[in-house]
Amino acid sequence: MENFKVLKTLGSGSFGTVQKVQRIEDDQVYALKKVKINGMDAKDRKNALNEVRILASLDHPQIIGYKDAFFDESSKSLCMIMEYAEGGDLQKVIDDNKKSYKNIPESQIWKYCIQMINGIKYLHDNKIVHRDLKCANIFLSKDGDVKVGDLNVSKVNRAGLMFTQTGTPYYASPEVWKDKPYDSKSDIWSLGCVLYELCALKPPFTATDMKGLYSKVIKGDYSRIPYIYSDDLANVVDMCLQVSPIKRLDAKSLLRTKEIVIHLRESGIEEKKQSSTSLLDTIKLPSNFSLIKGRLPSPKYDSEDETIEPVKPKIRNYSARGKSGYDLNGNLRRRESSLSALKKFQAKPLSSNSKLNINRVGKHQHGRLLPPKSNIPAQYRKNYDRPGLQLPPVRQNAAGMPSLSRNRNGPRSIDSSRVLPLSKPYSNRSIDYEAGYKRRRADIASRQRIQQQLISKAFGLPSTPIRKLR
Repeated sequence: MENFKVLKTLGSGSFGTVQKVQRIEDDQVYALKKVKINGMDAKDRKNALNEVRILASLDHPQIIGYKDAFFDESSKSLCMIMEYAEGGDLQKVIDDNKKSYKNIPESQIWKYCIQMINGIKYLHDNKIVHRDLKCANIFLSKDGDVKVGDLNVSKVNRAGLMFTQTGTPYYASPEVWKDKPYDSKSDIWSLGCVLYELCALKPPFTATDMKGLYSKVIKGDYSRIPYIYSDDLANVVDMCLQVSPIKRLDAKSLLRTKEIVIHLRESGIEEKKQSSTSLLDTIKLPSNFSLIKGRLPSPKYDSEDETIEPVKPKIRNYSARGKSGYDLNGNLRRRESSLSALKKFQAKPLSSNSKLNINRVGKHQHGRLLPPKSNIPAQYRKNYDRPGLQLPPVRQNAAGMPSLSRNRNGPRSIDSSRVLPLSKPYSNRSIDYEAGYKRRRADIASRQRIQQQLISKAFGLPSTPIRKLR
């Protein structure tokens, strides 16, 4: 707390307070939420850590931004630094209009509506259900933009349905009142209650006791918004306040309705398209809460310069000599271009390869006898369509290089002292090959005769013997 200067107290509750503070290092104004840990049970402590985790994971212009979190030893409180909303909240806007007996302009309500749906859609895309949407939790920036906050009872919904009942009664959905399983559609009902209150300056469902409030909510018994507002705005409120969750639209579908699309174009408000983010891991609750310091997320102040590690470039090399890479010191190893390597190969005298014998070359040495590939891209889809590079002419008289004859079985002029001996004499191998060839022809002819006899017998035809092959 020595790094912050308290300017004033914004609000207080049973477990903590919200203060307007100024950071001494950068003179920026933030909102400080202090939660007293000593008087809390394990469940409330987990909710406080869950809010830190969710806020630190999210990044959206319609969600209150996370800045820092730490544990204050002096007050035994969990402190969370958040973005400060200079415009207050929607409850303050409603109260001010009540006092002045004025209605909120419809254009302003459309702006709040579209921005709230954008923020709720971002939460639902990341499988987060707010569970306590109300006018007091919708904050406004200096420019009047919506900032959804107070994610204390928010929950990451991985199973699809939830059973824990929470939230404010005036904004709770019928399925929550009936103690039934619910999902993200419960936030859409709360959104409809907020929109109704912005128009009528009072909640849609009011009663003198909880029993009467329960009866009105489960029946969906509410009157239309004031007639000074258009039918499009009334239709959007009705879409949100559908008693059956199946008939209730989700946030993504609401943004695609004709009523909202028309006002998006007319007012010039853009739909915020944000990609989904990855949530941080669950912050484990230690037995001694003072040890929580090392488990909290890192700060996200705008004034701090982020250190970004330089990315090493990946250089593609088409050479057959090898791939480019980095040595043990991190320096880039550059290979010569394959085109220059090809020119060197072509200019290389043949006498340098005179000591190589094609009959004694291992598989790992074949690359020494082949020219490198070119790095010029070829306009072909298949490799076999690419014209091969011509090898340099081989001298027939080269010392140490074999001169192959065109006749396969004919004699070859090979240095007998440098060639491995054959397993059998060449003449015997030729005889065995010729005998095997004759046996295969005899077997084929025998199968043909048997097949012809079977066909003739099946169709009642005289069997005509096939001429034997000689």
